[in-house]
Amino acid sequence: MAYLRQRGAALVMVMWLIVLLSAVIVSFVTRITMEAGIAHNMVTTAETAAAARSVYQIITDQMLQDVNDYDLPDEAWADTSSEEWISRMQALFPGRAVSAAVWDEGSRINLNTVSISMLRRLFKEDKSAVDSVMDWRDTDQDAREFGAEQPFYARQTPPLKCRDSLLGHKSELKLVRAAGEHYERIKDMITTYGMVNPNILSPDVFESFCCGVGIDDFVAERLARELKDLQEKNIRLKNYDDLLQMPSMHRKHLEMLDGLFVFGGLYNVNFLTADQTACILSECGIAAEEAQFVFRGTRKFRIVDDLIAAMIAAGMDEGVQDYARQLVTVSSSVFGINVSVECGENSRYNIDAIVRRFREKPDDRQWVLEVLYWKEGLLSSPSEGGDEPSANVGAG
Repeated sequence: MAYLRQRGAALVMVMWLIVLLSAVIVSFVTRITMEAGIAHNMVTTAETAAAARSVYQIITDQMLQDVNDYDLPDEAWADTSSEEWISRMQALFPGRAVSAAVWDEGSRINLNTVSISMLRRLFKEDKSAVDSVMDWRDTDQDAREFGAEQPFYARQTPPLKCRDSLLGHKSELKLVRAAGEHYERIKDMITTYGMVNPNILSPDVFESFCCGVGIDDFVAERLARELKDLQEKNIRLKNYDDLLQMPSMHRKHLEMLDGLFVFGGLYNVNFLTADQTACILSECGIAAEEAQFVFRGTRKFRIVDDLIAAMIAAGMDEGVQDYARQLVTVSSSVFGINVSVECGENSRYNIDAIVRRFREKPDDRQWVLEVLYWKEGLLSSPSEGGDEPSANVGAG
């Protein structure tokens, strides 16, 4: 009997040992499976990221190869919905869903430089929104009649800090008193990127730009007054050297401001939406209902003179031609690019970029590309990415 009890105890111990070993093996196999899955996902993500960057490279290469002095929505670099483009993507990346979009970011209305009159039209005469945007981007602490400065934002939940400088990202508008209510309606019309024409730039914004690049506040204030004097005398600046007409401007200041300004039209009408057209062309005295006449449904202006002629036919006074040439154009310089490549069932790899295309010398035919904004990464839903406030704004 003792022998049988010993055999029974041994059997129980063996069974427990088998259970223990089984648990260890299951844990080991589970861990190996998880690590294999993680490794597979990492490889898949890396491959998808490489594909997205390749698509971005294809787009920018086409932009650099463009030899025209005009830009149109149906050019090869811009038309990512054509059958030719889709077929090319399917051939290069079989089995992957690839989407891309390119737009003229510089022809959107720049919240940092837009005039008060255009702001009023943009916000449909909402005085509180207009004054609050002006207060948000100026450097003083004096609230306008319908605006708001730091005391208002300090009372919010959570408390916010009024930027009191130029906006870093268009989505900051959602934080601005009254203006945030308009954001969803106008978000595809606005930007904080794009070139700036000092000929039609308000002196106070010019002062902000000067301060932003490190020019002494006292000098920046003097430069703003001197720019205003040139504008009142209708003296048109044609290049950076013309800025030296301002007594307080020196070569070192020009170097600091290099790359910010353009001395010609800002908005490429070939890329404007109907609402943008009405808002921008109204600056030239063209009624909203007549603005669409400029397009005639084509949006294919290749020469500025043809554009100006169409604007005169739409009701623009010939006397404002010079101003119109400072406002509108048929070429583009700042572009938005979005690339999205499917990565598994519920995720995608996304690239959002803002780039500036320019020639280093006026007589140079070779384009150069500068990245102004870049964000890439794996997104788990289509609604993620591309629209976030600047990190410089938030709780005080």
